[in-house]
Amino acid sequence: MIGRGTFGKVYLVQNQLNNKTYAMKSIRKDVILEHDSLESLKVEKLILLQVKHPFVISMEAVFAKDARIYFIMPFI
Repeated sequence: MIGRGTFGKVYLVQNQLNNKTYAMKSIRKDVILEHDSLESLKVEKLILLQVKHPFVISMEAVFAKDARIYFIMPFI
């Protein structure tokens, strides 16, 4: 774990296929719903997927499991 926030934690992970290092943001769905922040999460996802700038972090992938949503971003 490399960070912690209101909605979840950020982990340092490594892709086993290409050995690249990523930051994986793990967001708890129950906390998002509890704080009525679903719309904010959707906007964050859209922005991170669309941004292409050398000084702004973008998102490589997003996926969800039963209890959590995961954002995969380059580790800087």
